[in-house]
Amino acid sequence: MRLNRTLLAALGSLLTGTGLGLADDAPAPLPAGATAEVAPAAQPSQPVPPPVTDLSPVSECDRGIRMWGTAEYLMWWMKDAPSPVPLVTTGPVVPNLAPVLGVPGTTVLLGGNGVGLGTFSGGRFSIGGWLDRDATFGVEATYLFLGDRSVSREAGASGLPGSAFLALPFLNAQTGLESSTRIALPGGFSGLARETVSSGLQNGELNGVWNLARGPEWTVSVLGGFRYTNLHERWTLTTDSVTTVGPPDVFTTRDSFAADNDFYGGQLGLRVERQLGRWFVNATTKVALGNTHRSVVTEGELVTNDFNGLGAPQVFPGGYFTQPTNIGSTANDRLSVLTDVSVNVGYQLTAAARVFAGYSFFYLSGVARPGDQVDRRINPSQAPAAIGLPVALVGPPAPLPQLRSSDFWAHGLNFGLELRY
Repeated sequence: MRLNRTLLAALGSLLTGTGLGLADDAPAPLPAGATAEVAPAAQPSQPVPPPVTDLSPVSECDRGIRMWGTAEYLMWWMKDAPSPVPLVTTGPVVPNLAPVLGVPGTTVLLGGNGVGLGTFSGGRFSIGGWLDRDATFGVEATYLFLGDRSVSREAGASGLPGSAFLALPFLNAQTGLESSTRIALPGGFSGLARETVSSGLQNGELNGVWNLARGPEWTVSVLGGFRYTNLHERWTLTTDSVTTVGPPDVFTTRDSFAADNDFYGGQLGLRVERQLGRWFVNATTKVALGNTHRSVVTEGELVTNDFNGLGAPQVFPGGYFTQPTNIGSTANDRLSVLTDVSVNVGYQLTAAARVFAGYSFFYLSGVARPGDQVDRRINPSQAPAAIGLPVALVGPPAPLPQLRSSDFWAHGLNFGLELRY
């Protein structure tokens, strides 16, 4: 019994010590006048907005633009092709006398005024890039073309009784007087005269670009470099006369004048751009001074079987305005001025792409245009088409080679896409 009481007393002391060890310590009392601090409650996290593409007008340097390229469709019009020489006249039917300029009743049906060339389609392509990290100095290359385009106009008569009497007027170099040769004679032979003009333009240039000044919404750049331009044109007159009495014969003529103008020169220019949000407007002007190499090639022929009893057709050099005295080529050089102006309005699609539309004007001085090279003075002694007989030259040589000067312009609308990166 005594042992049991001893064990129970030891067990009670052990349990009492364990309970005191596991109990929480009571908080110490706060000093007088102190307040307890409470930690703030945790706040929920805010969502992060997605990145937004920046289309605000900033400089190319700030955007990191290193290169650019443009492609444009051109819808342009050229200055009319000159055709100052009267080509076909009509007038009263007088035996053995074709309609002559200056005679009452004679009117001009073809020639004597410019030939409208219509609308040209073409393209302009540029590529450029900055050479330094600050987008201050760069280089740009441009190529432009207007596709070749031909237009024709004509005058003709059936040769039947009561139809028109047609003639080709010229200045007789032997007499110094107005004369003419028949193309269509009522009751004798039909006739058709067709005037055809073709034209095309190409241009290439390489420029340095200096960003002269810029701000958040504008840039001003200076351009300087080399330019090459080629204007190629052809003027052709063909006639075809066929007898309406008896077996049909062959009597066709062709006069052709082809002119090439190659301009080489240095140029300076200025380009300004202003951005208005996603919209922008820019203007570029360039002036070039250099040499134009001008060449004119003259060709012509008469094909007929009238001189050999309607046998096999024979070919003779020269039609009407081309004869042995001016057939061939001639060339010279001339100082010329070239100007080029364009204005565009566009819209920024993305940071790397934008579209635009605008107006362009192009001018070149001192060119040779083929219609101006026609010499209407003819010495009929060397022109079988004019007198109906193949004979040798007698008297002053005419027509002669010409290299008359004119100016040229083209203008129109352009629609383009520009990529920048």
